[in-house]
Amino acid sequence: TGLLSASADKTVATWSVVGEGGGGGASLAPELSADLGDDAMCARFSPDGGKMLVGLLDASVRVIHRDSLKVHLTLYGHKLPVLCVGASSDGTICASGSADKSVKLWGLDFGDMHRSLRAHTEPVTALAWVPRTHYLFTAGKDRLIKLWDADTYQLIHALRGHHAEVWSLA
Repeated sequence: TGLLSASADKTVATWSVVGEGGGGGASLAPELSADLGDDAMCARFSPDGGKMLVGLLDASVRVIHRDSLKVHLTLYGHKLPVLCVGASSDGTICASGSADKSVKLWGLDFGDMHRSLRAHTEPVTALAWVPRTHYLFTAGKDRLIKLWDADTYQLIHALRGHHAEVWSLA
């Protein structure tokens, strides 16, 4: 599958693992790099590996074909930088979380915004999909982790337990 990186140098890049990793070790070799014209804040592969989802400082999300680096969709709607992105395991929904405190749910076929959720009271810092469902966990600087149903747009549960910002989910 390789590695995908997003950078403040305004690029997104794919890398492949070279070598078996045995006694000789392994290394990364650059594959492709795309200039995006603005800082890339976050990036994820689509579940099938064919597309890259990239959140940008300009508050947009770009969906880019991995093989050709052509832009498939540009998703507009956030008011502040996009800090996290991810696609449902069936590849039909993209979620983006932003410093504007919202999570937006998008159709990956045509880029239509299904819903904008006022998800957190502080910037949304991370998101993670539950495999084989349309359930989505989000995290924010408000110290909360929330579970959402991306089909009904309903909050299922808010998890409290951290005493500072939540930066990552896996």
